[in-house]
Amino acid sequence: MGNTEPTPPKASVMAGRGYYSRHSESQGAAAAPGFGYLAAAAAAVPLPAERSAPITIADYGCAGGTNEVRPMEILLDGLRARRPNTPINVLHTDLPENDFGSLFALLADPARSYTTGREPLYPLVAGRTLYGPLMPDATLTVGWTAITVHWLSRLPRRIPEGIFASLIEPESADDLREQSRLDWERFLMERHRELIPGGEIIVVGGASTDDGRSGAEELFRMMDDALRTLVESGRLDPDEYEAIFYPTWNRTLAEFLAPFQPGGALSGALKVVEHRFDITDDARAYPQFAVDGDAETFAAAYTAFARAVTEPSFFRWLRNDRPPSERDGIVGDFYRDLQARIAADPLAATCHWRVATLRIRRSA
Repeated sequence: MGNTEPTPPKASVMAGRGYYSRHSESQGAAAAPGFGYLAAAAAAVPLPAERSAPITIADYGCAGGTNEVRPMEILLDGLRARRPNTPINVLHTDLPENDFGSLFALLADPARSYTTGREPLYPLVAGRTLYGPLMPDATLTVGWTAITVHWLSRLPRRIPEGIFASLIEPESADDLREQSRLDWERFLMERHRELIPGGEIIVVGGASTDDGRSGAEELFRMMDDALRTLVESGRLDPDEYEAIFYPTWNRTLAEFLAPFQPGGALSGALKVVEHRFDITDDARAYPQFAVDGDAETFAAAYTAFARAVTEPSFFRWLRNDRPPSERDGIVGDFYRDLQARIAADPLAATCHWRVATLRIRRSA
């Protein structure tokens, strides 16, 4: 066992080179409850007094862009129904380490891009955190973010006893809850500043029920068991294992709504026009077992989904002195083990995500 400290992460990102985009069916399905709110926002937001003035919309947390096509189409078509041929800026944002290459390729592909047939349209990209400023004051007409705001801007401390927020000790959970509160309020404050009066943002967020369950507990227990097996075999150092954590907090509906309540950080500045709470079933996005009873095929597909969202967060903590072949071997063994565990118990592995959707409007 070496003595090199694990490398602290700069940020949490999805797997790159198009891998996340090819294996993000769950996220796309979970975003669907927000589509009706997007259409309603497009029909209600104020438009510029000058008909030739551009409108700006934003997509916070774009990843590789695959799951952003449909929401952007809904929003663009709704705005253009009110004002044909108006120029529209579309700002896509994500962390600097994001897979922007996949987004650029999608936007340039006439068969896949939402830009086709919708000119004049001007896609833009900002590689900055959504927990900070992204555009000037009062320039945003409509914003959209889906399955992104559960990611924390930072981990307040190392959490050695587990890898997922709902499977750790209460003291650690309290620290994550407080970080989540700060992040959510910062996100809302920046969007309030950016929105025009009467502008709206639709948020679809990974959530939890009041008991703190997100619906992914059994899948993450399988992952934790697979990591512990690597430690027991000597492949993974205990220090590396203790640094691994999935840096998210799935808020309860009450936590999502708290900043808008009397005395809350955004009370009177932003208003929740409508909201809903849903539970999605990954068996619909990955139906191989639910429909055909094919546990092996399901496990292969579902492991790819799990890998797309966990590999960068988990394995950036491997020691600096591990050669690439050794690192690749550890990662490969982990996901092979996880796939076998999913195939052995596909019903337990299948996530039933809690999702909160909010339609938020800036006060005039």
